[in-house]
Amino acid sequence: MGVVQRIVDNRVFLLGLDRLYREAMKRHERGELLACARSVAATLAVKAADVPVEGYYAEEEDLTTYFRLMRALQNVYAERRSEVGSLAAFQRLYDVASAPLYGRARDVDKLLPTGRDPLSQALADTQPDWSMASLVSTASTCACDWDDFSLVGLAARWGDAVVLTALRESVVLCAR
Repeated sequence: MGVVQRIVDNRVFLLGLDRLYREAMKRHERGELLACARSVAATLAVKAADVPVEGYYAEEEDLTTYFRLMRALQNVYAERRSEVGSLAAFQRLYDVASAPLYGRARDVDKLLPTGRDPLSQALADTQPDWSMASLVSTASTCACDWDDFSLVGLAARWGDAVVLTALRESVVLCAR
């Protein structure tokens, strides 16, 4: 048998990493995190948000439910944190939302923090003059300046618009 040699460049590696992340997160979101979101939403009497579903969250009913519950919880003001702060379910959601995997966690006077990744920062810095070249370049500079190794940070460092878009879609729920 001959040896088959394959080249895995940064693009292939990052897209493969993204696939592994998505598959693992889908299982996690359908299970533990959906149960946590339901528990926190019920305690606060918050209904799922009636918003367009983004990314892979449109693929399955449980993922859609999780997405809409999280969007609703993301809009609850921080002053209600005292109602759920002692719940393990809330702490789990808070820990996930704060993970460096999604960029820099920012408390924005809401129940849950949001991640500020290099692409989010590039969108803010270059508005309203968005072009693919300026967004990719600005995101790349930001990732390096911040020493950011989030999923989006890794894609931004590589500087490939397709990879940056794909990995950003995977973290759409936590990053803004």
